[in-house]
Amino acid sequence: MDNSAAKVPVIQGTTRDEHRTFVAAIETFTGHAATGVDHRGDIEGFFGKGKGEAAKVLAEYPRGACGSVSTALSVVWTDSAWACMALDTDQMLSRQLPTYAYEFADEKAPWAGDRSKPNSRQVRSTPPSRSTCSATRSAR
Repeated sequence: MDNSAAKVPVIQGTTRDEHRTFVAAIETFTGHAATGVDHRGDIEGFFGKGKGEAAKVLAEYPRGACGSVSTALSVVWTDSAWACMALDTDQMLSRQLPTYAYEFADEKAPWAGDRSKPNSRQVRSTPPSRSTCSATRSAR
């Protein structure tokens, strides 16, 4: 960050269940609900089966820790694509600017019309930590 940027406070946030919508849409449009084979295959395909990163992610995000495989996958993708990236950005910005972070986590938030809401059980109930994010960082 160069010194020409305005020194104004930053507020940034994410939604705890951000990727549930994407997983639900994929399942709705394909007619295929995620299975245990999908859980392992998707994670190994994205994080790299042979490099050991997938094993770290599978250990940190076991499919049995959620109410469904779909929810387990949505937590992996939420953390890796949204929450951990926001945490990294917040930490970087906070070295230079007043930085405020939030996580939207309203279990009673409106859902997509008449579609059933995905399972609400979570692997975690707090934003990801540095150690949780380290499992998903290597693929970025």
